[in-house]
Amino acid sequence: MSYRHVFTTAGFAVSILLCDQAFAQGAPPPDPPPPPLTGGSGTEPTPPPPPPPPATAPPAQPPPAQPAPPAYPPAQGQPAPPPQQPPPPGAGPGTYVEEPPTPPVNPTVERHDGFYLRLSLGPGAVNTRVESDLTAGSTTTFDINGFGLGFDLMIGGTPATGLVLGGMLTGTSANKPTLTPDEGFVDNAERELDGTLNFGQIAFFADYFPDEYGGFHFGGWLGLATVTYSRDSSSSSSSGNDDDVAGSSGFGAGLMVGYDWFVGKQWSLGILGRGSLGATSNNESSNLIEEERIGANSWAIMFTALHH
Repeated sequence: MSYRHVFTTAGFAVSILLCDQAFAQGAPPPDPPPPPLTGGSGTEPTPPPPPPPPATAPPAQPPPAQPAPPAYPPAQGQPAPPPQQPPPPGAGPGTYVEEPPTPPVNPTVERHDGFYLRLSLGPGAVNTRVESDLTAGSTTTFDINGFGLGFDLMIGGTPATGLVLGGMLTGTSANKPTLTPDEGFVDNAERELDGTLNFGQIAFFADYFPDEYGGFHFGGWLGLATVTYSRDSSSSSSSGNDDDVAGSSGFGAGLMVGYDWFVGKQWSLGILGRGSLGATSNNESSNLIEEERIGANSWAIMFTALHH
């Protein structure tokens, strides 16, 4: 064996021993962290400012308001619908607010339509002008006037909006009227008669309400008229026979105006003013009178009850 071979073998053995020792000691410890950097004054540097907050999205714009539906006028005879209420507080855009249903409206309540019945009663007056042609060829003229009570009964229907047509019975009576002579009397002094003067009419009437939901109305009538005078049976001048009643017939007309207030669904109470005219005659001759012509008029301020 040569010396070169010996040294080679010895170096190989030393290398193996060194590797075993390195594996036995383990891996070397990690390097320590670098020291913190310091400024020239020896203090820590100022930390960088925090990053800005992320940009927020702009608030969403509310959707454009939808135009209101067109307002159609209410049907004839129907009341206008109530205005739409604004949304309650806190109802933002897009919030659906359900409105309470509108109760159904009865179109016949407090409306002047359909069947018509009017009863009226109140103070009034009757005035008559009498011209009598006597059998002797002369003429007498006198007035009979008095205050009393008026009464009306009207029944009809409503064929058109606010218009009432029907029939009526109207009359005014004055108890113990006053006779005022004018021509053909020996004694021209006024005197009180012991009897009742009546002026009545049976007529066709029309009554009109400009607002069928309101109370104001006006109208008129045309028909037959009668004027009668009846002596009081207890009067000393009464004979107890048909001569105690004198009457004449003809034509008459009248006008009325008033206002009614609803007190129920169909009933109203109100006030009514009316005036009437009549022209009558009596062609039945008697021992003293050949013909008698009477012009009459009456007026009354009446309290009225109406079902309409």
